[in-house]
Amino acid sequence: MAGKGIRRIVRVAQTGTMIMAGALTLGAQGQTPAVFGPANPFYAQSTLPFQAPPFDKIHDGDYQPAIEAGMAEQRKEISAIADNPEPPTFANTIVAMERSGQLLTRVSLVFSAITQANTNDTLQKVQEIEAPKLAAHQDAIYLDSKLFARVSKLYDERASLKLDAESLRLLEYDYQQFVKAGANLSDADKTKLKKLNEEESVLSTAFTNKLLAATKAAAYSTTDKAALA
Repeated sequence: MAGKGIRRIVRVAQTGTMIMAGALTLGAQGQTPAVFGPANPFYAQSTLPFQAPPFDKIHDGDYQPAIEAGMAEQRKEISAIADNPEPPTFANTIVAMERSGQLLTRVSLVFSAITQANTNDTLQKVQEIEAPKLAAHQDAIYLDSKLFARVSKLYDERASLKLDAESLRLLEYDYQQFVKAGANLSDADKTKLKKLNEEESVLSTAFTNKLLAATKAAAYSTTDKAALA
């Protein structure tokens, strides 16, 4: 996929946990999430070793504003790449995509870990609400004809770009991911694909949450020592 930020996001989504979190009030009452700002623990990179998340400062209400801001930020970054009047180069296209979506990636990885290890009804509800937004965000990148044209041109000229092995592999991988995501489809088929991706995102998230609920319901729990014996 185009960029580490994009690739990480999609990998997380494919686990069935769809990487959106929400404020406690949003999940329960459908209210607007808090405004994203410096007070949000995801606003800047963590200063802890290896940029480990500051879990002692993160609350359920911090995720959604950061995710929403992250998507908006990456949309601007991707648009700038696609609309760049300069001819495509490895630096202004592939490397630029690699560097996009850092805020979204930062939040997504933490939320994925939390929802897989210690989720709750609020976070699950917001997952279901936000899953279609994530699918649309992904489609907006991979089905962008101007962006794909830049990637495709570099791919076609890859033999003459004198890239090192790692850079060449990244270019080839990004191109393959665009194609697999539907970049070569007609506009009509892209519209159909977007609807299918939206439906799949909703169903997969709902299935995951229902499966967890069924697993919890089937678990045997007792404090009776005699029963345990």
